[in-house]
Amino acid sequence: MARQPKVSVVMSVFNGETFLAEAIDSILIQSYRDFELLVVDDASTDGTAAILADYDDPRLRIVTNETNLGLTLSLNRVLAEARGELIARQDADDVSITDRLALQVEWLDRHPEVGVLGSELEIVDAEGKSRGSFGVATEHAEIVWRMFYGRVLAHPSVMFRAELVRAVAGYDPDVEVAQDLELWTRLVGRTCFANLSRPLVRYRTHSGAVSVRKGEAQQRSVLAARARLAEALLGRPVTAAELAALATTLAGSAHPRGMELAGVLIAALEAKGAVTSTEAEVLAADLKKRSLGTRLWGLLRWRLQALRRKLSVTPHDGKAHGTQRSSGSGVTVVVLTYFRPEGLNALLESLAAQELGELGLEVIICNNAPGRRLGGLRFRRRLEALANVKVIDSSYNWACSVRYAFAAMAKYETVLFLDDDFTLLDNSLIARMYERFQRLAPHDILSLWTTIWAEWDDTGFSTVSLTFMNDEVSEPVEVDTVGPGLSMFHRDTLLDPEVFGTIMSPPFPKVDDMAFGIVTSMKLGTRKYFMPCYGMLRSHKQTRTKALATRSGRYDDLHAYYKQVLAEGFEPLLVRQARDCPGESTVEQKLARRLPPQRFRW
Repeated sequence: MARQPKVSVVMSVFNGETFLAEAIDSILIQSYRDFELLVVDDASTDGTAAILADYDDPRLRIVTNETNLGLTLSLNRVLAEARGELIARQDADDVSITDRLALQVEWLDRHPEVGVLGSELEIVDAEGKSRGSFGVATEHAEIVWRMFYGRVLAHPSVMFRAELVRAVAGYDPDVEVAQDLELWTRLVGRTCFANLSRPLVRYRTHSGAVSVRKGEAQQRSVLAARARLAEALLGRPVTAAELAALATTLAGSAHPRGMELAGVLIAALEAKGAVTSTEAEVLAADLKKRSLGTRLWGLLRWRLQALRRKLSVTPHDGKAHGTQRSSGSGVTVVVLTYFRPEGLNALLESLAAQELGELGLEVIICNNAPGRRLGGLRFRRRLEALANVKVIDSSYNWACSVRYAFAAMAKYETVLFLDDDFTLLDNSLIARMYERFQRLAPHDILSLWTTIWAEWDDTGFSTVSLTFMNDEVSEPVEVDTVGPGLSMFHRDTLLDPEVFGTIMSPPFPKVDDMAFGIVTSMKLGTRKYFMPCYGMLRSHKQTRTKALATRSGRYDDLHAYYKQVLAEGFEPLLVRQARDCPGESTVEQKLARRLPPQRFRW
């Protein structure tokens, strides 16, 4: 090996004994030989130091932090000591394919205008089993454009020119997570970006991964990086609302304000030489295609405004009641019904009996049966027993999307979805839920019917459901997915542009009931919890209409939806083989072992 290698592979590890040896070995066996591997032990307290000491390879250099500095500062430390003209990133829990370095060096040698080169990722679980892939854009202009709304470069896969990154002082020491995106935004206009359209790294997802532990902090850092890039291009402050509208537009749900900002940013990118005139024309042409979406958004906004004016009425007294927000404590209950009067009347009676104390209650009933108006003496009496109720008759079957649309009009910050086939047996159930919910993080969801374990392979998937009939839990349990028909959340979680835009126009509309919990997890780092509720409610047997879950083709859509989100990086909370975990077990794992799995075929 030459004294000054062409490539320096840099890795930081903190308590990474589980996967460290496999990660290091994947570099030491590379087909490309002119490299050094710098590993910084970030004050690990497990067996990391012993594993590193076992290696006797002159290409491996070990740097030890006396105190834990975190990933950003550790990377800057090894960047300062790296001797190679090219720097390759490697995480301590990932695996590089044998030809990774060779392919990237050869490509960068042929493309001197490119300063940062990444690749697709193969996603694997803790056992190394493949769970899909992480796709990325390959062309420079699209990569730069995606910095405002999507996937850019997979950090564990990148190789960049050392001189280029050192010229901007490396990673920002004030950015703890998503430090890679922040760095790329400072390189816009200085170099070109590219991705190879094949996976060069096997990216491991597990409960200890940063994306799992610090999802909310990552989201904040991503938004801050996007704002910095936009402000650098435009020379003015950019508000969070503008960025949200832009992200919604670029993700496929055009918004007038987002369209306007997008056009200005394209012009600024071209003016500063970050993209060529040809690339700017391509971006502008793609933006133009979204103009139809803008008109549709305007129509939807007009219709929602009309609904606010005309449909927010309490029919028992005939007086119009607006949808003004309330800063006081209260819960808006959104009931989705499909002309199932027996269950609906039982639910309304149990809602009127709730003992709420000082807690306010608003009820919005979404009648989702086209041409069937709710009525009858019994129904009117149930409404009269509620102080603040709105009944909305739909002229079109929106499926579950109608629930999201009208939850956006909620008076109170806390929203509770209830299906019309549930009856509340405990008169303090809503107050109990509200009290538990206040202990959670702002974007978390509290549910009474959930999935706590899931596994899948090429043929199908299995789930273990924890329902309100279970008496084995005494405290809230973190879960994988939630049933929206029994879930409490903050209104602002629903109103996030990326979340609302996705669940209102899901690619698989027959499973829009499942989308909310998964989309919020991926977009906002939402965590979901099951609240013990044995004996507090029952499911009402419906004699007229089957549940929406029985719609023809729903399970085909469900399978397709799971495949899509798994490929996009959705990761369940629990180890998939939770039933077989040896040694100490969490409450969730113990429950997963006891509850019977339900198997679905793809």
